[in-house]
Amino acid sequence: MPVYETIVKQSIHALSVLLGREPEALALRFDNPGTIPAMSSVVISELPSELLLRRPDIRQAERQIAKANANVGVATAELYPRVNLTAFLGLQKYAHYRLHTHRQIVVCRIFIDLAHF
Repeated sequence: MPVYETIVKQSIHALSVLLGREPEALALRFDNPGTIPAMSSVVISELPSELLLRRPDIRQAERQIAKANANVGVATAELYPRVNLTAFLGLQKYAHYRLHTHRQIVVCRIFIDLAHF
């Protein structure tokens, strides 16, 4: 009998892990034998993969993988030099007071900033 009790406890623990619950919660439910409850008319069928998505440890592992993937992208971007290009284009009125003529000058400024490794 002890072998079968051990197998039952291990099976309850495995079911609890798959459902994302504490093992004691299912053990308490199974320790109180009673009548078999009537089945509802609507049966919700879930795929095993959907059960895995509800597990908190699986969700945490997915978040850790996403974070590590983002860090790889940042590290890859740091391998390349950064180039900032800024440009300004405008008109400026220029008055020559001796000739009393007004001229317009096109002003163009380009700034290049290279950040090395």
